[in-house]
Amino acid sequence: MLDSGLIEFVTGRDFNGATLSSGKILLNLDSLTEDNFAGVLKHEAFHSAVREWLVPDAYQGLMDRLATLRESADPATSRWFDKASKAIPSDTKPQHLNEELAGYAIEQAKDAPGLIAKWVREFLSALRVAIIKHIPSAKLRGRRLCVLAS
Repeated sequence: MLDSGLIEFVTGRDFNGATLSSGKILLNLDSLTEDNFAGVLKHEAFHSAVREWLVPDAYQGLMDRLATLRESADPATSRWFDKASKAIPSDTKPQHLNEELAGYAIEQAKDAPGLIAKWVREFLSALRVAIIKHIPSAKLRGRRLCVLAS
C-alpha cells in the first residue's frame, strides 16, 4: 500500500489523518500512537475507498441508515452519536458530517453499541461484495473477513 503512493506520512499538521479528494491518505506521525494508528488508518481508508468501491445505491443506503440511527431513542446509541459528533473537526462541511460519522463508526467499531456495530457489519458486508466484484478471485470469508473488521 505504501509503494502505491496511496498513503503519505506527514509531520507538523493539526490532524491525525486526512483523505484528499484524490483518495490519497495523509497520516500525521506527530499525533499517531500505537493505540490510535489502526483506527485512524481504518477511518481514512473508509473515506478513500467507500465511494469508489460501493455502488451508489449501496453507499446511499448505508448513509441513510446511519442518519436514521442518529434519531434512535436507544440511550447507548445516542451517547455514541454525541461522542462521535464531538470528534468531528469543527470545520467539516455539513454535507460531509454523515460520512465523518461513518468513518468514526469504522474506527471505533470494537467499542460501538449494538445498533452501530450492526451498521458496521452491514458496511463490511457491502464492502465484501464490492471487493468480490472488483477482484473476482478475492475470497474474504471467516478469518480473513474478521481481520478486515478488526
